[in-house]
Amino acid sequence: MDSQSYLKASALQAQIRDHKAKERIIAKHDGWALGLCKFAVAQMGEGEKQG
Repeated sequence: MDSQSYLKASALQAQIRDHKAKERIIAKHDGWALGLCKFAVAQMGEGEKQG
């Protein structure tokens, strides 16, 4: 394997790693946003029960 192919391969691997890391961050953020929505809905439901 020459150095040019090696560099291309490692650059590709780095891109894939970066992409997977971004997907994980997005998934975590979506989970957090969803949790926040559920919490807000629950709070509104509680308010209606009391009122």
